[in-house]
Amino acid sequence: VVDDDLISARVVAALLSALHCCVEVETSSLRAMKMLTSSVDHPFDFLVSDNVMPEVTGTQLIRGLRLVGYPAFIVGMSGSACSMSEMISAGADKFLFKPIRLAALTEALKAAGPRFEALKAAHSKVGQKP
Repeated sequence: VVDDDLISARVVAALLSALHCCVEVETSSLRAMKMLTSSVDHPFDFLVSDNVMPEVTGTQLIRGLRLVGYPAFIVGMSGSACSMSEMISAGADKFLFKPIRLAALTEALKAAGPRFEALKAAHSKVGQKP
């Protein structure tokens, strides 16, 4: 989760955790860009990014990641309708309006198809006997 507002980032992180995702939060879009582009084998399946941030906007972050071939499923988020077309044009797979709701986030991640299904399947096996 990339959002310069730590409280907003933690709310989204809590929602993702409720969906059994392992979550990292970054409040700097510049640090996020560096972390995501230097990560070996792109260990993140999903990226959720706010748009309105200092330094680098979410739109710029997404565009930069897509230019280097970053494969993660990206969900853009903002309270502004203008951000939706910007983020989708930059390469976001889905867009959500803030405040983010669990049902909306779940639906957005379902669009990731096999990645989201694998996450659910892995969780459903936890605690089951072989």
